[in-house]
Amino acid sequence: MTGPLPERARGQSALWALNGVLVVGIVVLDWLTPAGVVVGILLGVPIIATAASDAPRLTWATFAAAIVGFLVAALYGRAPISPEEVWIPNRIFALLTLPASLALALHVQRRRRDAERARDEAQAASEINRLLVSLLAHDLRAPLAMGIQAVDYARGVIGAVPAEQDDLLGDVHLRLRRNLASIDGLLRFFREPSGGAGDVGGGDVDGADGDPVGVVDVGGELEREIEAFGSEASALGKPIRLVVGEDLRAGHGIDLLVFRQAVGILVDNALRHARPGPIDVDARTDHGALRVTVTDGGPALGSGIGDFDAASHGAGVGLALCRALVAQAGGTVDVTVGDGTKTRAALVLPLREPPTPTPTP
Repeated sequence: MTGPLPERARGQSALWALNGVLVVGIVVLDWLTPAGVVVGILLGVPIIATAASDAPRLTWATFAAAIVGFLVAALYGRAPISPEEVWIPNRIFALLTLPASLALALHVQRRRRDAERARDEAQAASEINRLLVSLLAHDLRAPLAMGIQAVDYARGVIGAVPAEQDDLLGDVHLRLRRNLASIDGLLRFFREPSGGAGDVGGGDVDGADGDPVGVVDVGGELEREIEAFGSEASALGKPIRLVVGEDLRAGHGIDLLVFRQAVGILVDNALRHARPGPIDVDARTDHGALRVTVTDGGPALGSGIGDFDAASHGAGVGLALCRALVAQAGGTVDVTVGDGTKTRAALVLPLREPPTPTPTP
């Protein structure tokens, strides 16, 4: 099926035509001006302009046309009006700029092609990673669901058990259900055409270009992430109180996977290591960025997370991974431990403009 030329092909054709017009125009101008007036040096402009193309042959063709045109103008154009010691060096100087322009154009063109190739390879690797994560999440879902059923069966069959054993089974049940909800959220992100962002703002999110930033209802996504912790939080006596700024109800460009993982780690740390009491989660925009603060009742006795470095207690590694993940997305995670009554973790992630979709012809 034939159709209009792709945008890139049309741009290349326009560049060929523009270069031809420039070379001819400069040669004519050089022809009309006396020798010694270095108009010919302008022939380096169309040569360097070919660095914007993908075809080295265009660069060589422009260089050849410029050399021929320069020599024709020099031999048959207007005679010099200045002494030989003036116009001859000027002609030589102008001529030498043409191979120098050729070398510069080819170098810039090669570097640009290398950069584009590296970008394409990075996008391909990113897409492969996304697919692998999706497949891994899909494979993990089945054993998680079976684990939940096994715990339900055990609690129903065993009947009366010591309280500590029932508490253990209940804790396992809650954690399995939360992990299953997280897996379902991850699969939804990969399954939906909009990358899991829904249709907010027209659903303009990443796709073929591999950019993870898309239009997301940040408030809605945060509510769904916190909802997965609801049963566990209630069972532990740490109800989560969520406040979402109205400015987050509109679509915002954000890396959804990083956002959900980071929020999940911070809330999970509060549930596992804080003393009983409400956990306050506050989300709002702050100077073009998303700021989410998680405030709990302070470290529980013996939690070992007063400085958030005790990996042996399960907090240090998770927080370190969270910081590294958020840093890769251009954000920060800061944790402030107060006088033993409050611990506050602040997540900051940039809100960016989503990629503009290419209109379908």
